[in-house]
This record gives sequence, C-alpha cells and structure tokens, in this order.
Amino acid sequence: MGIRVTDAARLLECHQSDPTCLARFHAERVEGIDSTNEAASVGTACHRACESLAYAMHDEELDHEKQFAVASQAIEAAALDLRMTSLAKQDAMQIMERATAPTSRVHFGTPTGWSSAAEYHWRLDAKFKPTDGDALCAGTIDRLDWSEEGGEARITDFKTTKSWQAKEDIHLSWQARVYSMATLLVFPGLRRVKFRFANLRNGYPVEDEFRRDEPWFEATKARILELRAEREVAVELDQWPEVMGPDCTFCPVKFRCGAWKLAAAQGREIPADMDSGEIGRRALGLRALATAYEARAEAIVEASQAPIDIGRGLGLGMRPATKWGLAPKFEGEGGYERLMQALADLGMTEAQKVEWFRYCQEGHVPSRVKDALYELLGPRVGGQAIEDMTYVEPSTRWEFGAWLTETGKRAKPEAVDQAVGDLAW
Repeated sequence: MGIRVTDAARLLECHQSDPTCLARFHAERVEGIDSTNEAASVGTACHRACESLAYAMHDEELDHEKQFAVASQAIEAAALDLRMTSLAKQDAMQIMERATAPTSRVHFGTPTGWSSAAEYHWRLDAKFKPTDGDALCAGTIDRLDWSEEGGEARITDFKTTKSWQAKEDIHLSWQARVYSMATLLVFPGLRRVKFRFANLRNGYPVEDEFRRDEPWFEATKARILELRAEREVAVELDQWPEVMGPDCTFCPVKFRCGAWKLAAAQGREIPADMDSGEIGRRALGLRALATAYEARAEAIVEASQAPIDIGRGLGLGMRPATKWGLAPKFEGEGGYERLMQALADLGMTEAQKVEWFRYCQEGHVPSRVKDALYELLGPRVGGQAIEDMTYVEPSTRWEFGAWLTETGKRAKPEAVDQAVGDLAW
C-alpha cells in the first residue's frame, strides 16, 4: 500500500470513524487528483481563510462560530481551485477550526483605531526606499496591522506546521528581520514592529519586538547589500559559485550542483578541520537533496501501490509500524498544555521543560515524554507509568523506508548500506 507519510495519521483517524475512507483515498488517486504537494495546498488554503477573516473582521467582531463559517467557505473555494484531496481539505478545516475556537489565542480582528491589510506587498529599491519599479528586495506579509499615531505595527505570519515556535525563534528568523525592516522603511513614522508567528494548528501566537534604534536594523540592510554585491560580481564574471545552504530546497539546478558532487565524493567521513559554517550548510543542502529523492520515491510508490525494488531483496515503500503516541487525553485542542501541566504535577521544573521540549517537534513529543517519566519518577515507577499507558501508548502508523521484501521486516542499516553501495558502483 502506497500512502504518503503526511496522510497516514489523518487517514487512520478518519478510517476509524468511516471505513470507506481508505477506498475514497485511493479513488482520488485513480481520478488523477494531484496531491504531491499536499502540505503546501493545506497551507495555501489556510492562508486564504485567514485573508478572508481579515476582511470580514476589519470593521466588526465575529463570534467563533461565524469566524469558522467564513474560514470554511474560503477553504471550500480553495479546495476546488487547488484540487485538494479530501484528506488535505479535512486537515485544513481542522486547522482553522482550532484557530477560530474559543480557546484559541490567535485573533483575526483589527485593533480599534488601527489600519490593517492582508497579503501586504512591499518593494524596496537599492536605497531602501519604497518603489513600484525595480526592487532590491520585495515580499508579501500575511497580515499587517499598524497605527501611525501610536508609532507601532504588528506583523502576523501564519503557520500551519506541526512544529512549535517560540519567542526566541523570532530574532533568529531572517524573514522576521527583513519584514520588520521593510515595515519600518515603508512607514517612516513607526518606531517599533511586533512580529508574530501565529500557529494555526495549535491555536497560539508567539511575539517579539523589533525597534528602529536597535543594531539589527542597519545590520539587516548591510547584509542585503552584501548579497546584492555578491550577485553583481557573479553576473559580471559569469561565475556562480555553488554553495550548499538553506536555499537548496528551492534551487532549480540542485541535481547538477558541483557543491553536492564534492560533498558526495568526500564520502561519509567529515574532515576534522572543516569549518563549522560549511558543516551547517552541507547539513541543510544534503537534507534538501534527500528530501527531493524521497518525495519522488514516495510518488512512485503511491502511483504503483507497490514498493520500489532496490535490489538485494530490499523494497523501499510504506509499511505499518508501531510507534509511541500520546494518550488520548493529551490529543486534540489544548492537549499539549494539559500534557505540560501533567508533567509539572510530577515535578517537572521550567528549566526541565525548556531542556526537554524547547526544540521538540510534535512527532518527537511521545519519546521525550517517556524520557521525562524515567527522569521524574525513576526507572521502576516511570517504566510502570509507561506500561500503564497513562501518558503515552503504542499506535500503528505508516512509515516510509527500506524493508526486506520476503519478510516485510525493516532492513538492518548495514543491509541498506550494502545495497546502496552496490547500486552506486
């Protein structure tokens, strides 16, 4: 069975309440609905819903039921426009239902006396002046609210990812710095910008402030000019040095990149004297390469409904695998907050919460909870709490990977390495 990893959890949940869900899922594939970029379509649909809410709530407040009605209508239209699968549409609906719920802390209304705009487009010329012509840099802000009288603006960037953002992430974000700089330049009377990540899936915002008189402002402009100068030199010399980094995901020539070929030629051993910056750039670049190949392989599996034969008795495809998940009482709306409170009741300190969960993606939370139980309760009592399934419990999920074709069991790493090595040579 070839089911995308992004569909697996929603499909299992859907199938429990509707046994025909699996059949409909594959029928959509037969009908030719394109779901290869499903996560992007969900994000686009939710952004359109947020834009509709911004216009609907510009001059009046709507209760939560009416907010969800507006969002639902926008998602229905987006589903037709983007040819979304029923599961993608369902996911978008669930995200906006949480974002507009009474317990959500994401607000879509305009503050009294403020101006607002959804999908605010900005362009700056080489002197960092607003322009309608040739631009040094340009972008689109999901939601911009501003008060020239109060000297303040608020940028909201809507997120539909499953990862959790924190306030500390904002000043590390290049997007946040550039958008805040652009806002202060477009509105010269403003003194500060509050940049906000609004996590729609979990119904919470995080916010931090950028002030015009702080060092980041000039440093951001200087870095943009440096990037422009590097590009001008490359154009003049017609030499474009290939360097791996965060832009590899979007690079149109990544499959013939010299930097990737060099990294592959150097093998699995990382030189001890390699610059840490180069290590970081390669980590991001090679991840983009692996992601691109995995997406193509998943699409092949999905179309054929069978694993890919990669030789030596190995198949690459989807199989059910037992994973740890959170207990039902910690799932759904407010589940993360309930989980954190339950662990605090066991003695978890704020420092431990930061250490264990600060950079933890949603899919890794159950394993972190298991570690926390052992740390807080000790091996015996913590192990008993896990066995009792009070906090976590095993669940079956679909997993994409290499499997032994004859047995359906996961292949050992050395078997995969040998197979890949044989294919490479």
